[in-house]
Amino acid sequence: MAFKTKKEPPKNIKYIIDWKKVDELLEAGCTVVEIASHFGTIRENLYKRFEKEFGYSLSTHAQQKRESGENILRVKQFELAKEGSIPMLIWLGKVRMGQTEAQIVSNVSPNQESIDKDHMIMQQKNEIAELKKKLEENGNKPEAG
Repeated sequence: MAFKTKKEPPKNIKYIIDWKKVDELLEAGCTVVEIASHFGTIRENLYKRFEKEFGYSLSTHAQQKRESGENILRVKQFELAKEGSIPMLIWLGKVRMGQTEAQIVSNVSPNQESIDKDHMIMQQKNEIAELKKKLEENGNKPEAG
């Protein structure tokens, strides 16, 4: 069975492109590929049409519109924070000012259980040695083992 390949749109068809919608999509952060798909064409056609209609590069225009969209978002976030949005205040504090939440530091080692067992074994060995010493002092010989 043969697989169908995706065909490129014919180059001689002139697509209707709403340039205001293009600007809106660029401000929203869409890529030129996504925008071209939205209008049923390919990226290359969109680049050519833009340059033909406006006389400069779509790349330059796209960068300006993305920056404009980011600016709109920043302003809106700041407005929300000024209105008292606690989540936005926290988020902006973290992102813009490097604020962080307090980190809980544990005084317990990850292998604390093993350390505790080793400590108990050493204490018991020490107690056994002291008992053996007392037995010897009293004239009794400890059993081997």
